[in-house]
Amino acid sequence: MANKEEQSRIHKLRQQLYSRGYTSEEDKRTEITSKEVEGVQSDWNTPTEEKSNKKRWWQKEEGFFVKWILILSILFFLVSFVIAAFIFLRGSANISSHNVDIRILGPVATPGGEELSLEVIVDNKNNVDIESAVVLVEYPDGARRHDNLNEPLIRDQNAYGTIASGSNTRQTFRSVLFGEQQSVKEIKVTLEYRVRGSSATFAKEKLYEIQISSSPVLVDIQYPNQVRSDQQIEFVVDVTSNSSAELNNVLLRAEYPFGFSFSEADPDPTFDTDIFFIGRLRPEEKKTIRIRGILQAQDNEERTFRFNIGTESDTDERELGAVYVASSRTVTITEPSIALSATVGGSSAQDVAVRSGQNVSTVISWFNNLSTRVVNANLTATLGGSMIDRSTLAVGAGGFFRSATDTVEWTQNTQQGLAEIAPGNRGTVNFDFNIQKLTSQLANSMRNPEISIVFDIEGTRFSEGNVPERVETSVTRNIRVASDMDFSARAVRTLGPLENTGPIPPKVDQETTYTIIWSLTNSYNDVRNIRAVAQLPAYVEWEGIFSPSSENISFNPITNQVIWEIDTLSAGAGFSSSPREVAFRLAVTPSLTQVGSRPVIIQQASVQGRDSFTDSTLTDSFGPLTTHLTTDPGLNISDSEVVQ
Repeated sequence: MANKEEQSRIHKLRQQLYSRGYTSEEDKRTEITSKEVEGVQSDWNTPTEEKSNKKRWWQKEEGFFVKWILILSILFFLVSFVIAAFIFLRGSANISSHNVDIRILGPVATPGGEELSLEVIVDNKNNVDIESAVVLVEYPDGARRHDNLNEPLIRDQNAYGTIASGSNTRQTFRSVLFGEQQSVKEIKVTLEYRVRGSSATFAKEKLYEIQISSSPVLVDIQYPNQVRSDQQIEFVVDVTSNSSAELNNVLLRAEYPFGFSFSEADPDPTFDTDIFFIGRLRPEEKKTIRIRGILQAQDNEERTFRFNIGTESDTDERELGAVYVASSRTVTITEPSIALSATVGGSSAQDVAVRSGQNVSTVISWFNNLSTRVVNANLTATLGGSMIDRSTLAVGAGGFFRSATDTVEWTQNTQQGLAEIAPGNRGTVNFDFNIQKLTSQLANSMRNPEISIVFDIEGTRFSEGNVPERVETSVTRNIRVASDMDFSARAVRTLGPLENTGPIPPKVDQETTYTIIWSLTNSYNDVRNIRAVAQLPAYVEWEGIFSPSSENISFNPITNQVIWEIDTLSAGAGFSSSPREVAFRLAVTPSLTQVGSRPVIIQQASVQGRDSFTDSTLTDSFGPLTTHLTTDPGLNISDSEVVQ
C-alpha cells in the first residue's frame, strides 16, 4: 500500500517535471479579497506598535512647528520693517535726511591772503520742521580769521535754529586762506539738527573744494645754474608781498642738499643755518635774503635747493604753519678744467676747527682734467683773518709769502710743475703756520675768530684751433679757532663764601668740613652744555650746601659724584668778565689708618662742553684735592695731616 502511494507521488512529480501544462488542484492560487480572516493581522505590526505609530491630525514630523514659527517670525519682521520705513520716509509725522540739503555758494578760486566769503544754505524739504540746527565749518591748515590775520581759524560755527518745513536758512562764513598758488584746499561743512519728540542728533556733511589762484607772496631766486665742486655759491632770495593786506609772522625755511656747507647769510639766520624770520610784510613790500656756501659733489651731479615761505607755526616757531610758496632750484656740478684740492690741518673739509697756538699744515694739489696741456700756470693762497701768527709762516720749495698782500705764491718760474701741466698730470705744494697763542688782550677783544684761505690756480690752454684760452679754478677753506675753556679747582678752610666747622688739623673719627671752589674761564666763543664731574672718597660726605644758590650743582649718591651743569658759558668769562664759579662744602671723617697722611677730599674733576662756533668738543680736568690746602693762607702745612 505504501509502495503504491509512493509510486503515485513519484508519478505526479514526474508529470510536474516533464509536463508543460500540468496543474494540480493543490497548486491553484486563490484570489485575494479585501475581507480579512478573523484573528489574522493585516500587517507585521503588533497591536501595541499600531497604536503608538498611528498619527493624529495635530501630530506632524519632528521640528515641524519650530520651523513654521521661525518662518512666521521672519515674515513678521520684514513686514514690520517695510511698514516702519514707509511711515518714516513718507509719513507726515517723520523726517528723512535725504530731504535735508546743504548748499554752499562761493567762488571756485580765491587769491591767497584775501578774504573769502561762503554762503551756506540749509534746505528743509521734509513735511516737518527741524530744530536746533547748527552749521560747523572746518578750515584747512593756514586759514586765518578775516578780522585778525594773526589769529588761526581752525573751525567756525553758526546756529541756524529751527528751519520750517519747506523753507531754508542761510548764513555767511568769512575767512582768509593761505597756500601755494594753484593748490586746492578742502573745507568741510557739517550740519547737526534734531527733530521734535526725539533726543537723537542727526548730522549731514558736505565738502567744498577751492583753489588758491595766487600766492600772497612772490618769490624770485637768483642763483648760478652751474658751479664747480668746492666753489662758493650764492642764492639771492627776494620775497615780495602780493597781498592787499599786511602779512605777519612770515618765515623762510631753506632746505640744503647733501654736500652744501653753509658759510654766511645776510641777514643772519634766526635759527640754525636755514630758518629766517621775515616778520611783517606790508603790501608790495620786498625783503631780500642772501645765502652763501660751498657746494661739494662729483662732476655732472645735480643738487636741489628748496625754499619754503609761509606763516610761522602757532606751536613751534621753527616750523611753518601754512606754506605760501614752495620753490626749488637745481644746480649742476661741472668738471673744472684744472681740479684743485686743499688739505688744511689734515682735513679736506670746508670748515676746520683748530686751537690757539696750534700748527696748521696746508697741502695744495692740482690735476689737469683737459685733453690738452695747460701752460704758464700760477697758484696763489690768499690768507684772511687776524689769528695767523705770520712770523711762523713757512712755505715749501718754490713758494713765496708776500706779507704785504698776505698771499703765498707759486709761479711757473719758481715751480717747474706749473710751467706745463700735461693732460692727466698732477702736482703738490705746501706751507704751514701757527695760530696765535691765547693772550688776555685777544680773549678780551676777539669773538668767533676765523681764518679764510682762498686757493686759486690759473693757466692757458690751447684749443683744437690752437687758440689760447684762459682757465682757472678756485676753492676756499675756513679755519675756525676753538675757544679756550680752562677749568680750575681749589680747597679752602678759612676762605670762601661758606663757613666751615670741625678740628684742624683733622682728627680721627671726627668730622671736619672744607670748601671746594670750582672755576671756569672761557676765551673766544660761547660754550654750551657744560658738565663738570668729580667723585668723592668713601669717608667724605656731600652736605648739600653751595653758593651761589642759582648754580645747578647736585650730588648722585649712587655713583658718589658731584655734578655741575651749565647751559652756556659766555665768551670772555674770566677775561672781560668774572669767571664762572661755584663753592660747595664737604665733610671729611678720617680713619685711624689715615693718621699722619693728607687724605683726598675730592677726586680729579673733569669738564666737557660744546663750542658753539666751531661745533667741537672742549675738555679739561683738575685735581685731586687733599687736606693740604696750598691756596688757603690761613693754614699751615702742619694743619693738613690727620692726628689722633
